[in-house]
Amino acid sequence: FQAEDGIRDVERSRGLGDVYKRQRLWDDVGGWGSFEEPDNDLNKGMDVRAMLADFGEGNVPLVFYERASEYSPGSPFPSIGELWMAEYSEAEGWAPSVLDEGGSGLSNTGRNLSAIWAGDKAHLAYYDLHSAGWPSVATLRYATYDELSFTAEDVMSVALPDGGHDVAKHYYHTPGIALAGGNPVVATFSRLSNPPAADVPFHLADLYYCRFDGDAWVHEMVAEDVAMYLHFNVAVQVTGDGFDGYPLVIFPTGPEEAGFADHLEIWQRGPLGP
Repeated sequence: FQAEDGIRDVERSRGLGDVYKRQRLWDDVGGWGSFEEPDNDLNKGMDVRAMLADFGEGNVPLVFYERASEYSPGSPFPSIGELWMAEYSEAEGWAPSVLDEGGSGLSNTGRNLSAIWAGDKAHLAYYDLHSAGWPSVATLRYATYDELSFTAEDVMSVALPDGGHDVAKHYYHTPGIALAGGNPVVATFSRLSNPPAADVPFHLADLYYCRFDGDAWVHEMVAEDVAMYLHFNVAVQVTGDGFDGYPLVIFPTGPEEAGFADHLEIWQRGPLGP
């Protein structure tokens, strides 16, 4: 599946293959069963988001996750993997299927996954890190799933600085996603710099608010040179229709220079209040 393919039908995996599944029958003691998927990335944990989807016939459990298929220790781009989904039904249990294989054969897509349920479909935002060439490229992607099909598209490219000890494997920013006026909006950081030294554990990034206007994605820079910790998952929260209908972008940030404290920043698009 490539970005330009647009829409794909979801084909669920029924055989074991390279998928390890363990589903125990319900019992009289605890009534618990399990479903398991492998992940070969030894550097970072899997990104997982779960929800109850209502496709018109009651709630359906969905689990979206980034699953690494290959891992190369010591590489600046250590993982190759895809975005997967497991969907549950009483008749067949958990059925896993691959949704997005990324923009190249050397992609790690599904990274830093965010997901919401709105209307009649799941909305997702995540990064596709691909190293078909050098330097590596990071692309923010937006996708939807409506039970019958999965659609993914690129929102914008985000910076992925070279060198140092902060490269693709440490891209920890989780994007925010919401709907504004029925259209998707996504907030993301774009990395500008690596930490200049081991005793300066933060880098700088620009913050972007991306909105779909019905025809194309429009990118607006919200803040420049935001200080972020190297090994800290900076989760951006965005509200589609916030205070008086204006969206909010919310995130924690590190000290801009030594001796200052961490703080929370709330940015509002629209008229500024007192």
